Amino acid sequence: MNLPVNSNLERIYNLLPHGMERPITAKELEKITGISMRDVYSIINTLIMKYDIPVAGVRSGNQGYFIVTNEDERQLVLKPLMSHTAKMEQHIKKLANIPL
Repeated sequence: MNLPVNSNLERIYNLLPHGMERPITAKELEKITGISMRDVYSIINTLIMKYDIPVAGVRSGNQGYFIVTNEDERQLVLKPLMSHTAKMEQHIKKLANIPL
């Protein structure tokens, strides 16, 4: 992995736990680093999309972000994402077809 040294990307990456046992919230990342939550979200997206780092978030129970370390973790975080995406697609389709 070739993250820019001493960058905000590297700072956030180094704080992300490996495995979902103790995820860290965006709010905690903001508090520790002083990086705004908006930028934290952007950095997490960049880690995933540009650097292929499997960062995932849990929205229920023990909430927060972590680096996926095995297939079971991957499947646990993909299921709610796929469900949310399906609901958003239904919403978009419905809104696009409501007569004005």
